[in-house]
Amino acid sequence: MKQKFYRYELWEDFQNGMFADKKSGRNERVKMAVFLFLDINKLVEEMSYVAYNWKISAQVNFTNPSVNYQAWLGQAACCHFCGCSDLETIEAWHMIDDMQKERANSAADYVYNRWVEEYKKQQEGYQFTLFEVHYETNAWY
Repeated sequence: MKQKFYRYELWEDFQNGMFADKKSGRNERVKMAVFLFLDINKLVEEMSYVAYNWKISAQVNFTNPSVNYQAWLGQAACCHFCGCSDLETIEAWHMIDDMQKERANSAADYVYNRWVEEYKKQQEGYQFTLFEVHYETNAWY
């Protein structure tokens, strides 16, 4: 997958305050982030939202092999869900146990793998298999 670059001002995570220094309401945002990490269905929903609606940020982070996509998805999901900054999300992450972290990382893997599969299909030169063509058109023959 070819790495995509955009100026940071265009990143939706930046525009939504993921990297902002927020003073007031920090404890409440951290509690909400912990809540999100514990509700896997809601976490997948929020991760899916940012993966598919924050198109520029997703491309920047998912096409860069040096980025931890699990961490980005968690931070972006918390930012969208309750306005957490990246540092507040890290604080919330340290408040959950290892099993909860595994479940959250599995949720991120699920969303990321779906995104990559769909993204690759949109790239020039992608060739659909016969199965995919029939699946996409709902024609089974």
